[in-house]
Amino acid sequence: MIVDRLTETRAYLEDDGGDILSVPRERLPAGVREGDVLIADGEGYRIDEKAAEARREMLKNRLARLMKKS
Repeated sequence: MIVDRLTETRAYLEDDGGDILSVPRERLPAGVREGDVLIADGEGYRIDEKAAEARREMLKNRLARLMKKS
């Protein structure tokens, strides 16, 4: 799941099918941010650091390619 957006009390997570799930923010680990990749872990979630970093790198490369086309 990917953290789509965060509010003070809720987190909105996007699953692989594109559906959005609203969960209490306290179920997420401290320091979570929008764009992080999460793995369900019992009652809460944990950040998949490797997948999150790979996703950020992919998005950074995509943005760089788009900027070159302009």
